[in-house]
Amino acid sequence: QAFKLIKEKLEEPAAAFFGRAQQKLAAGRRAEPAWREAVEEVKSQTALQSEDIQVLIELGYNLGCSSREDQLKHLELAQENLVQLEEKAQRARDNKVKLYRYLGVLAGLLLVILIF
Repeated sequence: QAFKLIKEKLEEPAAAFFGRAQQKLAAGRRAEPAWREAVEEVKSQTALQSEDIQVLIELGYNLGCSSREDQLKHLELAQENLVQLEEKAQRARDNKVKLYRYLGVLAGLLLVILIF
């Protein structure tokens, strides 16, 4: 039921992910395989990288097989990992922006030199 409630509060593709996980649980699958299969089915609809997918799959290993407190700790750890991956992606984006700016300037200079 938790997945159904979460699904209703989210937008696509996250809603699709929780919807698929909820369907698999309703069909009798255990939490970990349902989670993993839902991640695999929805990953092509997202911009998540393989590192992000791995964090989500690893989170699924701990669902439904430990205490509430332990599951909260695993959720917090996954959140920290995803935040670190987001920061890494932002740094990579910033570096690429600089590179493309320099390439644009150099291409412009080359064009000016070729014209004159």
